[in-house]
Order: sequence, then C-alpha cells, then structure tokens
Amino acid sequence: MKATAVMPEPIKQGEILEEPSPETGIIPQKTSSEAEKTSKETSSDELFPETGNSPKEQSLLQDIIALAMKLAVIFAVFWLMFNYIFGVCRYISANMVPSFRDGDLVLYFRMDREFEAGDIAVFSYNGRTMMGRVVAVAGDTVDFDEKGMLINGSHVQEQDIYYETNMYEEGITFPVQVGDNQIFVLGDNRPRATDSRIFGCVDIDEVAGKVIGLLRRRNL
Repeated sequence: MKATAVMPEPIKQGEILEEPSPETGIIPQKTSSEAEKTSKETSSDELFPETGNSPKEQSLLQDIIALAMKLAVIFAVFWLMFNYIFGVCRYISANMVPSFRDGDLVLYFRMDREFEAGDIAVFSYNGRTMMGRVVAVAGDTVDFDEKGMLINGSHVQEQDIYYETNMYEEGITFPVQVGDNQIFVLGDNRPRATDSRIFGCVDIDEVAGKVIGLLRRRNL
C-alpha cells in the first residue's frame, strides 16, 4: 500500500499563521463558523473603512470649500473697491448733453480730491446726484459780461462746448470768488443746465468723486 503525500494548503497573502499547540504540536484548525465570521468581518472592513468619507467625496468637499472662499474674497474686494475707491452712477439729466446722455453709466474715482478746469465732478445737490464740469477752483474769480464768462478777468475758450455761456437772471450775483475747498461747476448744456450759476460754488466735501469712465446704455 502506497503512502499518499498530503500537500499543505498554500498560504494566502495577508493570512496570519497560527503557531502549533505546545502540547500536541498540531496547528489548530478553525471551524467553518469561525472562518465564515472572519471572512464577513474582513469583507465589512474592506467595504466600509473606518476613515469616513471616500477620497473622492473628501476631494469634492474640499473643492467646494475652496470655491466658496474664492468667491467670498472676490465679493469682498469688489465691495471695498466700489464703496471706498470707485463709484458708479446712472446719469439721468440733461445738464451734460451732448457729452453725457440719459441712461449712461458713469464710473468715478472717489480718492482724488484735487480738481482742475475741465474735470467732471460727481456731487450731491438737494439729495440728487449730479455732474458738472469744473471751470474754476479755489482762489479763482468768476464773472460774466456781454461776451460770456470770464475767469480771473479773461474770457475762457472751452473745448467741446457747443453753447454760449451766459449767467442766469434768476441765479446768483456775480462776480464770485471760489473759496477754499470749493469748485465752480457748469453743465455742458449751458442754456438749460442746473449748475453753479444757480446754487453757487460746490464744497469738496459734497463731491463724491471725479469721472474717469463712461458706458453708453441707450441701445443695450
């Protein structure tokens, strides 16, 4: 009778070998119920790791948080810029025709408080936001005669002004000297503009800023 060699079962990767019993020298075998229990525990651990969310879910959550932070920073920057550095207003008036038209969007710079002749200032008058072209600054004297406006005794030649500049009968009395921290403004639509010929010089404290850009909106 030939002896049959019994080949040991191959060792699976990650399997923990149990040591033989010191008394019998035989390696104890797991019962079928114990082996099934171990298999279920291993499968459960593999399918539901204890680390929580999967890597893809964690990556998506991080991307969402990063995007929200970027949007918050962009919003904060724009809010600061357009509340303390720049301003935007819609022009609704005939004072600055033809340079500005009804419905135009005007961009102005808040930080510049130094004005010179030709600059366009955005200011408040009787609770309304208005615009006017600076023709005189602190120390200048404004007057009128039959030929038109005089600044410091000389007639002024203005570019892009298509109307004669005369004083209003119902306006202030001339000559007028512009005081410190004041400007004298006129609308480009000289025959109809509400400007310093009616309400006098404008205090710099009432000026919101200096116009730096214009966006036409009539046909948008």
